[in-house]
Amino acid sequence: VRERHAQLEERLQHETCEVAVAAASSREESLRRLGSLEGAVSRQRAELERITRDLRERCEGACSEALTSKAEVQRDASALSREFSSLRADTASLTRGVLKALQVLGLLHEMPEARLPPAAAAAAASVARGAPSP
Repeated sequence: VRERHAQLEERLQHETCEVAVAAASSREESLRRLGSLEGAVSRQRAELERITRDLRERCEGACSEALTSKAEVQRDASALSREFSSLRADTASLTRGVLKALQVLGLLHEMPEARLPPAAAAAAASVARGAPSP
């Protein structure tokens, strides 16, 4: 019985050693894979952070450019509006002057009544009073 017990004990020790070796080998393989995964995740994180910075810079640049463009368009629209108002007033003044000249020359006996826009009416009234147009 003792001999059998010794054999079983030796066999158990041998199998225990084999399991320990297999477990150590498996652990090393798992750690190697884990290290590889950590490296891949780290590289992906760095790439995503780079892409995020790039997109942020592009978005900020696009917003800045859009604000600049909006300001330029507003400035140009305002200038065009002023020029158009001035042109309208000048046209009304010129029309009144031509009609007055035709009256003086005797080619037109009565001044036609026309509905003028407010700016043109103001300019025409100014011309009628003899004041220069704005």
